[in-house]
Amino acid sequence: DKRKLKRHRLIYYLRVCSMPTGLLLGHLIDITPAGILIVGASLLPVDQDFDLHMDLPGEIQGKRSILFQARCIWSRKDPAPSFYASGFQFGRVAPEDMHIVDRLIQDCGCFE
Repeated sequence: DKRKLKRHRLIYYLRVCSMPTGLLLGHLIDITPAGILIVGASLLPVDQDFDLHMDLPGEIQGKRSILFQARCIWSRKDPAPSFYASGFQFGRVAPEDMHIVDRLIQDCGCFE
């Protein structure tokens, strides 16, 4: 495990879609200030940049969703049948949206 930052499993499974198509890639499972883990129905291409839209659990700083770019750095079969887990590293994220990511980690995280 090469992870440098502690992951925070969320108490909400937020929808993550590819833009501009709006295709559901999966649901957010955990998050760090450096990236996200989603679980979805498809194996995703590794080393590809995605423009993503993520729903929020409610209004945070006046927004109900955020848009950002992230690179899929790995994708593999999930232990749950019929699902795939994919790890993304944040690319372009607006500073105000990084504050929202921080809020998600602080307010919505499930700390074990």
